[in-house]
Amino acid sequence: MQHLVEEGERPDNGVRMTTRDIVDQMSEVLLAGSETTSGTIACLFLELVRNPDVKEKLLATLPVLRPEYPTIDSVAIRTEPDFTYLNACIKEALRLHPIASEMGRRTGQDWVKLAGYDLPPHTVVSASYRHLHRNPAFWPEPMRFWPERWLEGEQRGDAPEPE
Repeated sequence: MQHLVEEGERPDNGVRMTTRDIVDQMSEVLLAGSETTSGTIACLFLELVRNPDVKEKLLATLPVLRPEYPTIDSVAIRTEPDFTYLNACIKEALRLHPIASEMGRRTGQDWVKLAGYDLPPHTVVSASYRHLHRNPAFWPEPMRFWPERWLEGEQRGDAPEPE
């Protein structure tokens, strides 16, 4: 917040942020930043409870962290091989339980043809992430919590290769 107060500029016009702009940004960070993270973690824990074999494999792959282990700040991501399966579990939790279930956009000022339909100007069109992420045409056994689908090579086990 201090950075926004001292140096914040609006990205759309480069003008210094007003108090209202800063309040809006901080509200978004607090709501979007915490709710999405806690929702993802809750869904990951739910799937680990439902899938004890995955939980066991995950716990077996994670290193024991010691006090001398480097601290990770808020912008770093653990990419070491020890965290590969954890990252796959997180991706699979997000696939099954997307934080945003759909995303909408409005068409422009002209009629547009989309998927065989003629849409008038300013029509809101939405895509369902939940439906896409659970569609068997794209995801074999779509309702299965299967982190191996995000791994490469032999780590995939019996998970089919992406097409």
